[in-house]
Amino acid sequence: RIIEKIAALHKENFVEEIMTRCNINKKQADAIFYFQINGCFAISKSGRSLECEDWLNIRRAIDSFIAGGLEKIISETAI
Repeated sequence: RIIEKIAALHKENFVEEIMTRCNINKKQADAIFYFQINGCFAISKSGRSLECEDWLNIRRAIDSFIAGGLEKIISETAI
């Protein structure tokens, strides 16, 4: 239910932005949205909290992972 509520609020804008930024179709952008949102939810459920002293490093690693993946898609679709 939580993911459905988040999707209702953010999916449309996210999908449109990723489609434009990465030059991919809607199905691909939807898959990336759900992959990212489920991963973030899994981290939340795992007991990680914003007070965790390692949270900043964890967040940076996740952000780098996502950015690297998106950049790879961009480079592949530009060919």
